[in-house]
Amino acid sequence: MNNMFRTFAALTAISLVSSCVDPGAQSASQRVSLCQPGLAMRWSAQEESDGVRYVDPKSSLTFFFIRKMAGPGPVLGQPPRIQPMYSGETPQPPPGKPQFWKYTKILGQTVRWYQEDEGSGADFPAFVTEVFPITNAQGKREYYKIVVCHGMGANYVNEIDSWMRGVALR
Repeated sequence: MNNMFRTFAALTAISLVSSCVDPGAQSASQRVSLCQPGLAMRWSAQEESDGVRYVDPKSSLTFFFIRKMAGPGPVLGQPPRIQPMYSGETPQPPPGKPQFWKYTKILGQTVRWYQEDEGSGADFPAFVTEVFPITNAQGKREYYKIVVCHGMGANYVNEIDSWMRGVALR
């Protein structure tokens, strides 16, 4: 019985990872080595020139975007301040709010992330990882950033962390 369970788990994992890939696609999915198979099964995947965006069918304001970067990004000493919504009524936008790093594991490596803004009337707040390297299936180093827009309901940090931990190599 234990062997049968392991075989089922392995086949499920294979089908999850393969669900990230459209074999007929010759677009961003061919250039992007990362995917999020759990979201790919439940959400719509939109190929973009620099990545793949998974959009929640219940709310297009909730999305998970894996963006391929040209190279490594800056190493920040501290997370940027959370940028408030700015209406333009004053000459200067209000100062952002300080915050602490959040940490997650993506493909076995620790990646820092933070809240980028508070959102607006038309957008949910955005959460962003620092640019991080991965080695693709061909052994080449690539750089990625993940951007998540989320409505910040109950347990949102754990949910975003779970989505990030679910990233896999194609």
